[in-house]
Amino acid sequence: TVETATDQVKEAEEVNKAMSLTGSNLYITYAIIALNVIVFILMAINGAGILKPNPLVHIKWGSNYSPLTFSGDWWRLITCVFIHFGIIHLAMNTYALYMAGVYLEPMLGKTKYIVAYLVTVIFASLASLWWHKQRVNSAGASGPIFGLYGVFLALLFTNLIPKQVRTSLLSSIGVFVVFNLIYGTTSGIDNAAHIGGLLTGI
Repeated sequence: TVETATDQVKEAEEVNKAMSLTGSNLYITYAIIALNVIVFILMAINGAGILKPNPLVHIKWGSNYSPLTFSGDWWRLITCVFIHFGIIHLAMNTYALYMAGVYLEPMLGKTKYIVAYLVTVIFASLASLWWHKQRVNSAGASGPIFGLYGVFLALLFTNLIPKQVRTSLLSSIGVFVVFNLIYGTTSGIDNAAHIGGLLTGI
């Protein structure tokens, strides 16, 4: 029993050393979540809708509306990820972002974490514009969230993460990504942004 407990403690120390989980904070993840919530509240006050979204308000606030983005509003490539089509959309993305941030922000450190998020923001938005030949009005943090999961998947195929946790994490993240990509084939979901973010993250 003592030997088993000693081995478990040793494994836990190895995992913590590699993934920097103990004593770390999630300031960047919480900041992104807070910004999403604040923007959602302000947009709801402005008439965006809590359950049934008003596309005109979303366009006004900076969604990735292709006619305007192609006309020179390139800032929409970034602002669109802080806008959500209803509270369910916001809640799902908040949960997914938190689950990714719990592991990735401590592992990558704040600077690399921010860079990874912003880079996948841009390329997820660009992928959406490239894929849709007709006009599209895209918004939501799911593109960069898929990007973070892409980074995580890439790390799980290396020896940077201890073997004892790699298999279980790979299974759970793989299921999450596959399920959401399949679900994303339904109407109204911008799967192009998801795939663009995922590939950029990897």
